[in-house]
Amino acid sequence: MKKKLLLTLGVFILIIHQVSYSNEVCQKAFNSFEAGNYQEAIKYYDKCIEEHPDWLPAYYYRGYSNFYLGNYQVSLQDIELAINLVPYGEKETLNAFNYLKGQANQYLGNYKEAINAYSMAIEFNSADLASYYNRGLLKNHLNNYQGAVSDFTYIIDLNSDIPSAYIGRAWSYANLEEYDKSLLDINKSLGLEENGSAYHLRGLVYYFIGKYEEALVDYSKAIELNPEDISYYFDRGLLRNHLGDYILAISDFSKVIEFHSDFTGGYINRGQSYAGIGEYEKSILDFNKALELEESIDAYVWRGDTKRLMGEYERAIFDFTKAISIEPDYAFAYYRRGWCRKFLGDFDNSLLDYNKAIELDPHYAYTYMARGQLKKEIFGLEEEAADDFEMAILLDSVIRKGGNCKPYALFYLGKVQEAISYTEKIIEEFPTNGNYYDAACLYSLMNMKNDAVKSLDKSIEKGYSNFIHMINDPDLDNIKNTDVFLQLLRKHNVKVKIPNPAR
Repeated sequence: MKKKLLLTLGVFILIIHQVSYSNEVCQKAFNSFEAGNYQEAIKYYDKCIEEHPDWLPAYYYRGYSNFYLGNYQVSLQDIELAINLVPYGEKETLNAFNYLKGQANQYLGNYKEAINAYSMAIEFNSADLASYYNRGLLKNHLNNYQGAVSDFTYIIDLNSDIPSAYIGRAWSYANLEEYDKSLLDINKSLGLEENGSAYHLRGLVYYFIGKYEEALVDYSKAIELNPEDISYYFDRGLLRNHLGDYILAISDFSKVIEFHSDFTGGYINRGQSYAGIGEYEKSILDFNKALELEESIDAYVWRGDTKRLMGEYERAIFDFTKAISIEPDYAFAYYRRGWCRKFLGDFDNSLLDYNKAIELDPHYAYTYMARGQLKKEIFGLEEEAADDFEMAILLDSVIRKGGNCKPYALFYLGKVQEAISYTEKIIEEFPTNGNYYDAACLYSLMNMKNDAVKSLDKSIEKGYSNFIHMINDPDLDNIKNTDVFLQLLRKHNVKVKIPNPAR
């Protein structure tokens, strides 16, 4: 089967060019090309060009043959020669040659040159929708989203029944954060043709606007329609990680690894999922595998975070420091290293790390929360700590399915009842194991021991299994040696050694 030039539209652009074959060799060349025997066609066209160096079709079809074989640079050389031989005024031929030139440059990654070639093709034929489409795709790739919208809109105005044009414009709108327009285009595309890419894109848009359940449904539909596209499994895995559905996320990332065993991202994200269910050894193995494939900053950071959860703070600091040495502007690495340094009593360096993390990323609420705690508990800087807690509250203004730090900030500001009320509101909206665990930590800090244990019990019932982290978590120190806590461990058959309370 011939490789199609326009893969995304599934359209083969025909060249309308009457050819007079002057000899048997040239006829054999064309016959070989038509039969898909491109290597053989190239040999015959080489001979044709030796005999007829000004014969335009030979350069074109030899270039086309090399294109089909993936020899894009060689193909470009013939296309340029062919363009120079086109008689003045043959717009249709020049349109076709420039389209092929755009395709070859596109495959080579020469995107600006490809855009120029498509623009030239359009100049010779303003109804060339394929060139508009590919130029729109490349504008999206180069972040020229408004320009891409213009190209896809032109196509839609001329032919409103091309599903891929709506998808192209939907990508543009999504990147412009015009999500309502993006959804309208995706739905229009799906009305014309049911395809995996449309469901996948709609899933992404739903994710961006916080409609996670709808996103999961669409990712799953995309997988049903195209079960071999690993990007669909990968994005569904990311969403499941975000929602705390770690076991299902592991399944998705394992599928990604099954298809592409050398994809670093599959191991890193599966490692995070394993850490989420407390299977730290498997988590570390995945991060190690990722680092065998490439020196990944994310692998160092998340391996360090897993070691942090295991209570191996010095080893965690080593990984965070390694990540920072590779990428000095990685804010999260400073934040986590600061957390570990505080736990080890290295308070001055902990503060330096928190300061650097906030300098690099002033929008992450948890860093302000952690720095506020350090300033309040260790340095006695009450006013500065209060400023940090207020900033954490400002940044953490939306209730999420996991990772809400606003109740802690309210507690440290002395607004205990507000903290309790907000915690209850979080659990009412998202009764997840993570939110029950956070509630347990907060109630422990408030010395509400029975409430803390009840919340922890509920968290474990809902699937919380990070028991090593739980035992090492200083927020739970007020309940760790109580009878009700020990009874809870026995109830759930949790066998861990309880350390001395953290300083």
